[in-house]
Amino acid sequence: MFFGIMPSLDDSSEQSMKDWKDTLDSVVDLFNRSSLGQCYGKFFCTVDIMAKLVGMMTDYCAKEKKGDVALEELKQEAIIQNFGEDKMVQKSTKKLLSKFLDIQKEPVKSLGDQKQ
Repeated sequence: MFFGIMPSLDDSSEQSMKDWKDTLDSVVDLFNRSSLGQCYGKFFCTVDIMAKLVGMMTDYCAKEKKGDVALEELKQEAIIQNFGEDKMVQKSTKKLLSKFLDIQKEPVKSLGDQKQ
């Protein structure tokens, strides 16, 4: 990356989304390693940016529309992930452990009995 200019392998919307993710990952990594990130006191991740992303300015050619739809899907996944993480933080360890053990039992039952 040179002055914010990122080369792309091709012009597909899939590659465009990969480039967006890579750019956001590098911004998050830079922030977390910076003194500002250290003062923030919380580990920042790409999901946090995606959940707050409002939209993209495009010229609305077909490739950009497809990329915009994919970006909106990533945003929805990020919102759901953030919501789930918030809910998990609010629960006690005892409740979480019992849920994880219940979830673990399902695939074990289908494969056979679990030995302890």
